[in-house]
Parts: sequence; C-alpha cells; structure tokens
Amino acid sequence: MLRTRENSVFVSQFIDAGLDVIFVENIETGIKMVKKSRVDFSLSDNLSFAQKNDQALQFSRNTLLVTPITLFINPNCDVISVLDAE
Repeated sequence: MLRTRENSVFVSQFIDAGLDVIFVENIETGIKMVKKSRVDFSLSDNLSFAQKNDQALQFSRNTLLVTPITLFINPNCDVISVLDAE
C-alpha cells in the first residue's frame, strides 16, 4: 500500500480484515514486491498499473474497493477556464 497514515480508516479496513499491511513509497515498488513473492498483492489504479507493469502481472478484474479521487488544480492553470465554461 502506498504510504499513508497507519491509523487511517482506509488502512484500518485491511488490518481489521486480518491482512498485514506493508507500506511502499511508489507503485513500482509494490509491483516488484509482488513479482518477488514478498507480498501477495499490491494496490494500484489501473492507469498507473498499465504504465508500470511489463505484462508479467495481470490487473484484477474484481474490484476490492472503489475510492473517490480528489483533484487539486492550480488556480493559475489554464484548464480552469475550460472547466468553468462547462
């Protein structure tokens, strides 16, 4: 799991389910740990996984959980005017 607060609700649900949570700094490390059998699985979004995976692993078709994504945009970014127009 990408490093986060160890006492967060997100992490607690895995611990409460009896899983040992291992924190990593990036998605690449999680993928490498699965390949080396150091962990059973690693969490990732499908886009990052597709970019980082060399086809040695298969992205699960089953959803473990769905989380909302928050997007923070620099107010000086040109895309703001495009989003406001919609």
